Amino acid sequence: TNEFTDELGESVMRFRGVRSPFAQTIPVLERVLTFADAEHPDRVWTKGSVIDYFHDAGFETYWLSNQYALDDTAVTAMTAHADVSKCYNFSGMKRFEKAGLDGALLPDFAKFIRGGARRKVLFLHLIGSHSAYVNRYPDDFRHFTGPVPGRNLPPAKLQLVNAYDDSIRYTDWVVAELIRELSAVGGASCLLYFSDHGEDIYDSTDERILGHGPLANEPMTSVPFMLWLSPRLDELRGDIRRRFVHAKDGYGLENVIHTLIDISSLSNADFVLDKSILR
Repeated sequence: TNEFTDELGESVMRFRGVRSPFAQTIPVLERVLTFADAEHPDRVWTKGSVIDYFHDAGFETYWLSNQYALDDTAVTAMTAHADVSKCYNFSGMKRFEKAGLDGALLPDFAKFIRGGARRKVLFLHLIGSHSAYVNRYPDDFRHFTGPVPGRNLPPAKLQLVNAYDDSIRYTDWVVAELIRELSAVGGASCLLYFSDHGEDIYDSTDERILGHGPLANEPMTSVPFMLWLSPRLDELRGDIRRRFVHAKDGYGLENVIHTLIDISSLSNADFVLDKSILR
């Protein structure tokens, strides 16, 4: 499912054993966009968000979302602070299955990274592999059709698992295209990709669970996490790749704001280096 980012070779660093604190989008984003954690949940409100932080550090900020509008939540308030905040999905919760493809964000991404301020940070909130999985990729990305190795699934479940894998493969293509756009622009840049939560696709022992929710299990909280550095940033920050080699498994996604500050060579009174994935 990662064939497109695999083509980029060792420029993409993949981290293993990363866990999300929840298996629902809003509570996860309240943690990853702020300094809030299990010990300090109130920091969602008492501390600024990562968008505020980068803005105060002199960056032009962008929030591009293909999730439906998260009305009346802390996430809505945070993302409204971006210099450019744009939603591409107006399907609403009831018609969420029919939302558009994540590739729709690519043209604006290409435009924004080439214009505006010299220093900028873009946050892209993809719809990814939310159900219905078959609606998360175009027809020409249908790829998985056969049985799943090591699993004896009935036809209906096999169809869903293959559609889910196709949706991941399409997301991988989108991420690879974002990296290619950054490469074309040049300069010092990076891309950090992670999922806010995972999905249980009949992975549990009784093969009866499908999806994600408040009663989270291991498949729902296990998430991918990858980092790409431009050649220029790799040259300027050679320590990042050296520290990646020694990165430990078991990183908590709620600490990702510390990773962002670390990679960006910035600092903050609430920044804790030991909470960076590159610790």
